[in-house]
Amino acid sequence: MKFNKPHMSHSFFREADGHIVLAQWPNIPLSGWLVFKILSRIIANGQLKTGFEQLSMAFLFAWAVLKILQGVNHFRRILGLVILLMISVSFFK
Repeated sequence: MKFNKPHMSHSFFREADGHIVLAQWPNIPLSGWLVFKILSRIIANGQLKTGFEQLSMAFLFAWAVLKILQGVNHFRRILGLVILLMISVSFFK
């Protein structure tokens, strides 16, 4: 039996051009998350630490939403959804 459409497992990691994409160079939201996460670890305590922590979560949230809406393949979109769910759960701890 011949299939014209690729199976889900075949296209799960592929972008529109057919290339397999698991990771990409960090974009601005992911870079912002990393910078503010590192700064929040360096600062001992206080409002500045809290501000850096909140900014890092805001950048990660933006990255996750972008991946859900504009991810190049199913893997990237699901990754964005998982991160968004983890962020949401962390608010209730």
